[in-house]
Amino acid sequence: EGNSFKMYELLKKEVRPVTSSHVVSSQHFPAEMQGDFLICNVIGFLGVKQYRLERDADKATVWGEPSGDELKVKVTQADGTVTEETSRGFLMSGDKNFRPSDIKFAPDGSLYLADWQNVIIGHMQHNVRDPNRDHAHGRIYRITATGRDLQKPVAIAGQPIPSLLDVLKHPTDSIRQRARIELSARDSKEVIAATKEWIKQFDATKKEDAHHLLEALWLSSQHNIRNSELLGQLLKSPEPHARNAAKTMQHLWFNVESTLRGGVIAGNVEEKIKITPPAHLPKSLHDQYILGGAVFHRDAHCATCHQPNGEGLLNVYPPLKGSPWVTGSEDRLIKLALHGLWGKIEVNGQVFDSARGVPPMTPFASLLKDNEMAAVLTYVRNSWGNQAPAVSKESVTRVRAATKDRSSFWTPEELLKAHPLEK
Repeated sequence: EGNSFKMYELLKKEVRPVTSSHVVSSQHFPAEMQGDFLICNVIGFLGVKQYRLERDADKATVWGEPSGDELKVKVTQADGTVTEETSRGFLMSGDKNFRPSDIKFAPDGSLYLADWQNVIIGHMQHNVRDPNRDHAHGRIYRITATGRDLQKPVAIAGQPIPSLLDVLKHPTDSIRQRARIELSARDSKEVIAATKEWIKQFDATKKEDAHHLLEALWLSSQHNIRNSELLGQLLKSPEPHARNAAKTMQHLWFNVESTLRGGVIAGNVEEKIKITPPAHLPKSLHDQYILGGAVFHRDAHCATCHQPNGEGLLNVYPPLKGSPWVTGSEDRLIKLALHGLWGKIEVNGQVFDSARGVPPMTPFASLLKDNEMAAVLTYVRNSWGNQAPAVSKESVTRVRAATKDRSSFWTPEELLKAHPLEK
């Protein structure tokens, strides 16, 4: 709904309630099970269903229904035809009080299952103080694959950061998850610095390196750092699943977090920025330029969207670097900075379209004083290779007064009609 992803139905038929689910990822279990979807059920079907997930576009497992000790699975092909496959159910029980409520893979690759083992589980027709509820008993099962070696243990707790980063290459989901948890407790500056070094061994143009780079992206975000350069590389990855994962992170950063009260969760400035005026700028404008740089890099201000390097974000936020929208008409730039911009816009040959989810340019009229507005516009007009006349406080005051009755975003058409784009 709205500026988000289109959702698709995974299972046509479910047995309620689903208390826990898990994707099989364990070197101890057979290869043919890897990636299968396990679902715990405690009502109706008392057991754990096993679904085979197909990641290609030609077929997808739609639903599974138990039949005796087998699982009937209907599969819809790309042409709409339906075929039926049969596989054994992962785990079922004739015990009417069997309540498999949670499953987790252990470090050795075995699977642990918690059995709630309760006569009464309803919360509508039975009082929570019903004496027939069992508050003392339950079972924990450990499930292993017959004739297969257990997964080799991986040292995680207390390990140095470089070693933990290498654990992120491990093929098992739960091992990588434990490494991420361990890294979440470490000093963020040390983790981010080590991660920047770690990713130098990978090539963003190679499919086989895509997942490792995704782990680095997720880890950076976990430490409240937006690595926009890495995000941009993954959005162009040759691995389609990596591109989808990057789009999810992009949506989280720039759509979900921006709508939360209190602002975004993850900041995109990793350290204090040193602002150095360019050589072409007169010394009389240095203080204004430095103030503009400080405003630009404030949390939830310009750098949040257009990035510290002024290059914007692929398909979402236009670049400021080399843009005539920035270096051209002073009045046009002041107007859109004061009241925002909403609509289809072309910058340096690339189209940014609000109909495709591109957010509007934030209006800063109520956020910045005239001297701050003049300073930040002077900064963007003279950074990253841009060279254009400085914007004065008096110019901002004049345009603000002339547009004081404006209560909505400007559209590109309105601004270009009044101030044609320079060539």
